[in-house]
Amino acid sequence: MFLKAIRSNNSKCDISSDKNNPFNWLKEFPNFTAEENRGKQLMGKDGCFNCHNGDANFQRGWNNWANIGLDLNYTDKGINTQAMLKRFGMPLEESLFEGSFKIPSLRNIALTAPYMHDGRFATLNDVLNHYSGGIKNHKNLSWELNDFVLQNGVQISQPKRFNYSEEDKQAIIAFLNTLTDYTMISDPKFSNPFQVEN
Repeated sequence: MFLKAIRSNNSKCDISSDKNNPFNWLKEFPNFTAEENRGKQLMGKDGCFNCHNGDANFQRGWNNWANIGLDLNYTDKGINTQAMLKRFGMPLEESLFEGSFKIPSLRNIALTAPYMHDGRFATLNDVLNHYSGGIKNHKNLSWELNDFVLQNGVQISQPKRFNYSEEDKQAIIAFLNTLTDYTMISDPKFSNPFQVEN
C-alpha cells in the first residue's frame, strides 16, 4: 500500500499539459520556456514517446521492455526469458529477448542517476550521447531505433543516429526536468523513516 501511495502527478509538465494528451508534442505549453518546448518537440519528432508515452507513468504498458543497443554482446542478458515464454504461451527462441530491459518511467528522471540497468551512464547528457551516435546494431534492437535502408537493392537495418547538437541535448534535458515533481519528493510522509533526529 505504501508504494502505491507514492504518486508523481504534480510536475511542471502535469500542470502545463492537456490532461487528455499530455505528450502532444506539436502543442507548445504556455508555461514552458522556449527551450523546454523545443526539448519536448525533439523527443516527439524523434519517436521517444513511442516507448516513453503519455500515460500515467510515461512508459508504454503492454510492452514495457526494449533492447536499445547498449552492447553487441550482453553479459547481463536482460529480462527473464522463461517468464516471457510463459507470458506469450508459445515456444519462442530464447535469444529473442536478449539485451531487453525494462523501459523506465521518465517521471523524476533528473533525480534518478545513474542511468541504464547497470548504471553505465552518470548523466542525462551521457544517455543522449548514446542515442545521438552510440546505438549498437544488436540483432534484437528495438524497431523504434532501427533505420531501414536499401543497399545494392537489399533492405538492411542499421541503428538510428539522432546526431543531437549540444543545444538539442540541453533542450531535451530542460524538458526532462519539467517531469520532476517537487511536491512529491519533498512530502514528509515519503521521507526516510530511519532518519535519526539530532
